[in-house]
Amino acid sequence: MNHKKRVHTGGGEALAERDQRIRQLRDLGATYQQIARQLRIKARTVETVLGEATALHESGHTVREIAGQIGLPKSTVQRLFADKSGASSLWTARSTTAIAGLVDMYAMQIDVLAWYLNMDQSHVYALINQLHADRMVSKPVKVAAGAKWVVPTGETAASYLGWRPHTVWRPPDKDYEHYRAVAQARIMLGATDPHHWVSERRLRHDAEMERRRSRSRNETLGHIHDGRFLGRVSGTYGWWAVEVERTQKTKSHMDKALRGAIYAARDAEPEPMIGLLYLSQGHDVERTVMAAVDRLPPNLAALDMHFALHDFDTEWSRFLTNRTRARAAKTIPSLTGLTATTPKEMP
Repeated sequence: MNHKKRVHTGGGEALAERDQRIRQLRDLGATYQQIARQLRIKARTVETVLGEATALHESGHTVREIAGQIGLPKSTVQRLFADKSGASSLWTARSTTAIAGLVDMYAMQIDVLAWYLNMDQSHVYALINQLHADRMVSKPVKVAAGAKWVVPTGETAASYLGWRPHTVWRPPDKDYEHYRAVAQARIMLGATDPHHWVSERRLRHDAEMERRRSRSRNETLGHIHDGRFLGRVSGTYGWWAVEVERTQKTKSHMDKALRGAIYAARDAEPEPMIGLLYLSQGHDVERTVMAAVDRLPPNLAALDMHFALHDFDTEWSRFLTNRTRARAAKTIPSLTGLTATTPKEMP
């Protein structure tokens, strides 16, 4: 499963590439004014993507302080907040990003949502309060230990998914840690852009629709990946299937899970996945996964598909360290071993 194969180049919307370029320039230390001039766009467009002025404004900073931090003339910052409709449009851009991510991942804990949006948690609370006031999300719910969960309402989920879920999703007591870990995996893989991630929620819906079309409702669904993302893993770029393995499975269950994941990656539409990435938590789980790899039947072991196994906790710690350094040094964060990039950034 480690031979080279043709890379799925994927699509690339012009606006998505522009937004990505804005973020890159900002991470490199460019001011709002420099970004606007270089890309020949308005400062309001830069703010719509980054949202820094809005976050600072909501936390009580003065116009002068905001101007100094983002690198715009004071008069330009004043125009950003000149009228209520303007402020609303800036708020809507950040809200849309949050809601799209929440719906795609079913829900997220408040601290995970802050990482997803790359915002301070104090600013995320203000955003959640507004989303709740607008009836976009339910009141944050506590599930066992940890931060509360932010769950989109049924109407919100339906409007973003394009179909109406059977019930309003709630984090299950026995699986909430898994859903948290999958959201973290998406964040550290750099796949918050919807063009670079296909969620388990959408994969499951597509599989259910295919089963209905084939009139085989009595058949069980095949393996559903925890997600699929477009990026680079260990030097290989393309669409990867992702599995987050938190607990040690029995031999038979691990064999079934791994083989199902491989079959699903091989049969993915519109093209097979270039590889399968396992993120395991702990050495015992890692050994269980590798033992299952060694037991693969010849037909699966010979597939033209890459396989990668990384330690979840190590990569997450590395991601947080790199993000902290990036904020301090104004450099682009990157992961050692795991690096997700856009098509435009391919070497």
